[in-house]
Amino acid sequence: MNKEKSEKKPTTRKCAPRSPKSVRLIVERHYIGNVPMNTLFQRLAEEEIRKTAESYLAAG
Repeated sequence: MNKEKSEKKPTTRKCAPRSPKSVRLIVERHYIGNVPMNTLFQRLAEEEIRKTAESYLAAG
């Protein structure tokens, strides 16, 4: 019998196999269609401000 095979290997703890970590992919987008994002966000903010102002004026 081969001496290497008969020797006991040191016991090692084996953990349960882990599921692969989820990866979040962030894509930077500068345009929607041909409109720059900062212009789009500015328009949306102006629209929200306008709606809020109109609702305050209607209530008062």
